Amino acid sequence: MVFDGDEVVGFSNSISLTEESDEIKAPFIQKGLNLNKYLYIGEVMIYPPYRGKGFLRKFLEFHENKARKEGYAYTIFMTVERPQDHPCKPETYQSLDLAWNHFGYEKVPGLQIHLPWMQVDTKQETENRLTIWQKTI
Repeated sequence: MVFDGDEVVGFSNSISLTEESDEIKAPFIQKGLNLNKYLYIGEVMIYPPYRGKGFLRKFLEFHENKARKEGYAYTIFMTVERPQDHPCKPETYQSLDLAWNHFGYEKVPGLQIHLPWMQVDTKQETENRLTIWQKTI
């Protein structure tokens, strides 16, 4: 967690892929991949005024160091794929793909997750496609 005084302005978490839900693990299992090799970075959230100040780099370094110490071969995370004109994307939305590449992460071709959840704009449950990003440790 990152604090500004008593206020939380950023947080991040990770978990062994072996401990994740069956829906998250399924595509890896279907491809015959060893779940024990993956540390899954579940969330990286930074309050907007604190973005661009190096916290993302610190969070990723923390998880990557944890992965090295605990013997994982990869760190991974997932991003939701939505069309450019999706109504929930702010007008100022900018893809973070270049940032992920800058930090050494690459999209894993042929490995995606499909999960349904309630959409905030339509109040309907809709299937979402998640792209998996990976970095070799």
